[in-house]
Amino acid sequence: DGINQNGDDTTPDPITDNPLPNEPGEPTKPPKLRMVNRGPISGAIAFDVTRELPLDPKDVDKKGNPLPAKTEPATKVRYVETSTGHINESYLDILEIKKITSTTIPKIAEAYFAGKGSSQALLRYAGDKNTIQTFTGAIPVIAQKDGTADTTLRGSYLPQDITTMAVSPDRDKIFTVVKNDSGSIGTISLPDGTKKNQIFSLAFSEWLTEWPSTKFVTITTRPSAKVPGYLYSIDATTKTMKKIIGAVNGLTTLTSPDMKNVVFSRSNNGSITTSIYNTTAKSVIPLPGATTLPEKCVWQSVTILYCAVPSYLPNGDYPDNWYQGSVSFVDQIYKIDAKNLTATIIGTPSTVGAAIDAINLTVNPANTFLLFINKKDGSLWSLDLRPEAE
Repeated sequence: DGINQNGDDTTPDPITDNPLPNEPGEPTKPPKLRMVNRGPISGAIAFDVTRELPLDPKDVDKKGNPLPAKTEPATKVRYVETSTGHINESYLDILEIKKITSTTIPKIAEAYFAGKGSSQALLRYAGDKNTIQTFTGAIPVIAQKDGTADTTLRGSYLPQDITTMAVSPDRDKIFTVVKNDSGSIGTISLPDGTKKNQIFSLAFSEWLTEWPSTKFVTITTRPSAKVPGYLYSIDATTKTMKKIIGAVNGLTTLTSPDMKNVVFSRSNNGSITTSIYNTTAKSVIPLPGATTLPEKCVWQSVTILYCAVPSYLPNGDYPDNWYQGSVSFVDQIYKIDAKNLTATIIGTPSTVGAAIDAINLTVNPANTFLLFINKKDGSLWSLDLRPEAE
């Protein structure tokens, strides 16, 4: 109960503020593309829930007793404020944000959600002595006996200096990479850090991680325009490691849920080339209708992906210049069909007066909302994907 810390004693413990009440606003129908939070935020997740509809006085049985409440499917967003580590949530079809945790952990660099119903938060930040701290906490769901909501984020610290991590597709486990004297160790565990299972020990320590399919995790060497990059898959059960793509300068990747297609980019004479590699046919084709970085895409299914595509690519070393912030993009949002090789623009931020360089794209399982963060200012945006959305 409460927060336990393992590791550097000089790292400040999170502070729990008094819970802040939320005054519900009048729900209004948001536009198709809208800012959810001005930010900056460090991570977000969209997930599907069942929502009770307001009771209609007419909904009574023959004796005048109220009928059971009717329900409807809905989608929620949950996100972490960078400055405080507070977690907020909202339904994505109404404009009403609620604070669900008030435990303060300042200057969150990255945030992830895991567990059933996105019930576990993993907050990452720079600690003292150049350490990387990762706090994992259970998001409170049960009201206290006096009727007030408990907004304390309770949990513990994972091992220090986790350089990169990924959450499993079912959100039940996490994959972490920790740097050590001989290179790096990759471990799978539950979101709270228990039930650890080491799946690799490698001499190289600079990796980017993904968990595209239940059975496989992927690791890609950290990219630079002038350095050959490599993508490997690792079987989470057998721990077998296999090279998928090798010797590609500036390589960054995004693997489909069935492991059959990899969107990858390569540095190419001051620009980038974006392609799809088919792991079965061993074939490479251009990404239909779009030149972008895989970090600006998300697979919605085994054949459909959403990508933020720069309207203009200035000359530069990619992805280095973009990572470093010396280059910023102005994107449009595309839906790309990797099977039929088609690309369609589905969102144009300039129509709402916004210039967006989108990162951390995520889509809810029902495929009704696309979320992304604007790299320029850390603001959180949503795009309504439903056909009836105006």
